[in-house]
Amino acid sequence: MPAEQPVHPVADPLPERPARAADVVVHPPAGDGPWTVQHGENRYLRLGVDAAALLTRLDGRRTAADLARDLGAPWTRDRVDATLSTFAGLGLLDDGRAPAPPPPRLTVTPPFVVQLRLLDPSRLLAPARPALRLLTGRAAQAVVVASAAAAIVVLVVRGADLVRLSHTPLPPISAVVIAAALLASGGLHELAHAAVLTAHGGRPRRLGVMLFYLAPAFYCDVSDGWRLPHRSQRVAIALAGIGADTTLAGTCAAVSLLIPPGPQADTVLLFTVACAARCALNLVPFLKLDGYLALMTHLDVPNLRAKAMTDARRATARLLLGGRYTHQLPLWGVPFGVGCLVFPVYVVATVAVLWAAVLPGLGRVGAVLACGLIAFLVLRLVIGAWRVWNEAKRAGASPRRAVLVLVLLVAGVASVLWTVRVPTHVDVGYTSGPAGTYLVVPDGVVTSRIHSGAAVRLETSPGLLGGDLVATARIGDGVGPAATAPMSAFVPVAVDTPVPGASRPLVAVSGHPQASGRARVDTGTTSLARWLHDQYVAPARHVIGL
Repeated sequence: MPAEQPVHPVADPLPERPARAADVVVHPPAGDGPWTVQHGENRYLRLGVDAAALLTRLDGRRTAADLARDLGAPWTRDRVDATLSTFAGLGLLDDGRAPAPPPPRLTVTPPFVVQLRLLDPSRLLAPARPALRLLTGRAAQAVVVASAAAAIVVLVVRGADLVRLSHTPLPPISAVVIAAALLASGGLHELAHAAVLTAHGGRPRRLGVMLFYLAPAFYCDVSDGWRLPHRSQRVAIALAGIGADTTLAGTCAAVSLLIPPGPQADTVLLFTVACAARCALNLVPFLKLDGYLALMTHLDVPNLRAKAMTDARRATARLLLGGRYTHQLPLWGVPFGVGCLVFPVYVVATVAVLWAAVLPGLGRVGAVLACGLIAFLVLRLVIGAWRVWNEAKRAGASPRRAVLVLVLLVAGVASVLWTVRVPTHVDVGYTSGPAGTYLVVPDGVVTSRIHSGAAVRLETSPGLLGGDLVATARIGDGVGPAATAPMSAFVPVAVDTPVPGASRPLVAVSGHPQASGRARVDTGTTSLARWLHDQYVAPARHVIGL
């Protein structure tokens, strides 16, 4: 869906005989819907009846006085001039420049979004519009509800299998199949948006692939949905992808019961979980995903998330720094905006913590990625603080109060970082055989926290949620021989590629260690600041030699 466009002040005088820009098209309402203006390929604005009547008459042959006379009451020359200034600020008037070229096939949006346009889906879907109308009926809704129920029931019934799979490395072929199926089903997800838009008479314009925060995905431009008369239609378009994922999850859940137990059934079951997880994530309204678009459309508030975050920043600035502010949304906009500001940071922080156990197994690359994650998180926090300050400065907040608040916040954060104690551990690998049991510490792991006598938990090779305990031990004195451990000891995929590293002998082994697996070294407790440094910064510094 398109973002609401800001109005820019116009310094240049208006043309004597104004005309619409060449790439501006005025669409009359469909049914009882609003008038809409299409500017370029995917920018849409809503207009009232009077403003639309003025814009349609801008043909370059009438002066402002002529327009006021043609339109009649309530139009006056001053009102025409004011509205023309607004149109100029929106870029809707012909200013002598050539229309903007169509967007290129490849676009890059910093920091992490790269889009490659593949095709115009309307050419494929328009001939099938009569059949696609089946997607908008009650039967289609019943299928989605039944699929959701089937997926939930199967996942509950097969809970024991899910626990087992979550602690077992994936076979490489299963990992590849699940990744490929998720990517392909992402295309189906986007086609569902396009199909429902087509069924309601709209035109999906672009379908392509992209890197979204370094993850491959599909995208589809369904901004033409803003022209539809009923918000229920636009909500249906926003939720169509979730409906497709839900139907696919329910189908795969049923199929997993029909396949004999084994790797194939496990792969289908895990793909069902992945589809269900994508549905849940898409429903979260704090991220700019389908759930948010459906909420924004239902409330009929363009740029809902941006307005809510602005209100939240202004409320924070007023609380901390004082000043006078206006709000763009009702009172509920502030807590919603706080969620929109905090939840993405929470997601990035969670990803950083989850990957912290995996990245050491990737050596130098893993160390740099771990440091990059934490740097990105810190950057987002700094940008957020800077925006709060800008809001406060525009509202007349006192600089002295701002300095005092900044000092208190820095002191509070420093106090938390240095006084809060957290239990710590280091996840590495181990090997066991006739010659003994040894830790394998890959390059990129800071070895200063691994000392003789430390308790070690020996586990199976990890699955998505870790491994199972098989033995305990302690680190002995000295250094062991050169050693390697399979990559499956570090990442949740059963890959036998050897990962070299330094080794330390293990003593007082109690239990039945496997030939290789994950070792969790207990390193006691430390301050939160030290933990963050050792977990994310020190590995990268060690790799680059700082």
